[in-house]
Amino acid sequence: MQDWKIRKQETLEKARRIVVKAGSAVLTTGAGVDLGMVASLARDIAALHRQGRDVLLVTSGAVAAGRAVIRQAELADMPDRQAASAIGQSRLMHAYDQAFGEFGITTAQLLLTRDDLEGRERYLNVRNTLRKLLDWRCVPVVNENDTVAV
Repeated sequence: MQDWKIRKQETLEKARRIVVKAGSAVLTTGAGVDLGMVASLARDIAALHRQGRDVLLVTSGAVAAGRAVIRQAELADMPDRQAASAIGQSRLMHAYDQAFGEFGITTAQLLLTRDDLEGRERYLNVRNTLRKLLDWRCVPVVNENDTVAV
């Protein structure tokens, strides 16, 4: 059982590029974005960044953050969730920007839909953008564009 843990650790230590996924349950509370958790996440990612690794952050949490702002326990339908996402996404990115800024790291927001990855031209645009952001030592923060995704 220990062998897989050792191999996992060795793989992580050798990785040049790391993708971190942070879900809504981790990033938000009933009161909105959990700033302490975002700060902790930024600190951990900054440590990897200082080692020269490329780090991409895949995030959720915009709908939950927006729901807290408008004080709606339940979002009845898709337009409710889309509108809550529109409210919450800016708050989520502001939290990331502030937290990573403490470490001198610039974040960059990418809001994607399935269409952005299925069509060749749009996929290449996304790929080229990600590559350039990583070249510039930014941390791309990727989320689904919930306001238009169905």
